[in-house]
Amino acid sequence: MLNGAPSGVENGVSVVTDCSSVFLHRITLNVSLLIAASFASALRSLVFRPASVVARLRKTVLQRRALRHRIRLGGDQPGICWIGVTGSCGKSTTCQILAQILSKHASCRIPNLLWNYTGTVPLAILKVTAEDRYVIQEIATHVPGSIERICKMYLPQIGVVMNVGTDHYTQFGSQEKIAFEKAALVHALPSDGVAILNADDPRVVAMASVSAARAVTFGIENEATYRAREVTAAWPQGVSFILEHNGENHRVETGLFGVHFAPNVLASLATAHTAGMPLEDAIAALRDVVPLEGRMSEVKAPDGVTFIRDDYKAPWWGLPFTVEFIRDARAKRKVLVLGEMSDNPGDKATKFRRVINSALDHVHRIVVVGPAGRKLNSALLEHDRVAVCDTIEAANRYLTGVLQSGDLVVLKGIVADHLERLARVRVEPVGCWRSRCGRKHLCSECDLLKVPAGPDDPTGQQRSGGAQ
Repeated sequence: MLNGAPSGVENGVSVVTDCSSVFLHRITLNVSLLIAASFASALRSLVFRPASVVARLRKTVLQRRALRHRIRLGGDQPGICWIGVTGSCGKSTTCQILAQILSKHASCRIPNLLWNYTGTVPLAILKVTAEDRYVIQEIATHVPGSIERICKMYLPQIGVVMNVGTDHYTQFGSQEKIAFEKAALVHALPSDGVAILNADDPRVVAMASVSAARAVTFGIENEATYRAREVTAAWPQGVSFILEHNGENHRVETGLFGVHFAPNVLASLATAHTAGMPLEDAIAALRDVVPLEGRMSEVKAPDGVTFIRDDYKAPWWGLPFTVEFIRDARAKRKVLVLGEMSDNPGDKATKFRRVINSALDHVHRIVVVGPAGRKLNSALLEHDRVAVCDTIEAANRYLTGVLQSGDLVVLKGIVADHLERLARVRVEPVGCWRSRCGRKHLCSECDLLKVPAGPDDPTGQQRSGGAQ
């Protein structure tokens, strides 16, 4: 390490060196392009949407400040290592796992997972200080070109690409276009940077060709620089596997639930090691890693029922992982609670019914909450192990009547459904039972959670009697 910066060669792996070389030859071009593009956009708004001019100019000023701050830190503090993480699914979890690992090695800027778009990444950059040695930034997209614009401000040195799924399919229209957007992170890397790529996703591993940066791969099915074999995760056991790297085997154990977290763990280990942390130290740090709330996080109720909350995101292509987790889990009885799914191209009803039918082989009961129940056909509606509840309040009453000590309940839905209340009510007071409040954040961050409200109450309206 040089001034706390990752450097040198360890176990045959070339690790990232002096960050001051990152994009220095392109800084002037980046500044010019960013400013020109932003002001051109603002001028177009002047003609067509005058009310947006002030907001656009403020965004431009913020982006310029962030880029200048990034350049200053890159030159004055070459010890800082800048890491960007993208992908259709799993980027938030990977960022958090990686941050928890690297923080055991040196000062690490813990990512704010809400600051991952073009308008908020500048805020994250401006939070970085000279004392930080690792900076981790989740890089998301919602329209074509977003990742490229973020990278022109962030100037990543290490780029991690998890996968290419169908999240944001509506905005992009095809997986090929989504892959092109994600590849912008790899393309932005300097020649002395490193791309950390998923060897099990053909669209991701192909991104190595878009950059002169060195490619490091992780995977399970295919040959990779960091490869997992003998992956197991039968709840209550966490993910564990044998890590193959550089001709050596390492035992990896975690407290994360579900085999689908194995790629996130592999990506985090590969990135931490590439960034200069000894591999054995990174593996040891994994034992203390905890999942993000709402992403396979565990809630143990006093009555002996355990909830696994996977209620933050629910892309349809990730549902087989949920079924796989339930199949492998060791529990007295298993209950699956399903809300709405997201980014579901094609025949949504058919896909939803197919998932339910596959899950019925492994569960005691399935509870479908809200509008998702309309996707069921008569055979499922009449099934004695399928219950449909129009509201989350009704689902809570139903579960209260059927759950027993030793049961495992898996909540799967999107954050806007707030299925988490089904678990929270068993460990803390819950007053709000609105069906759709319009708020897209966790209930733990909401001031209305304990304020009594029924399914049809609008946001902010209290039931008679006031707060309890």
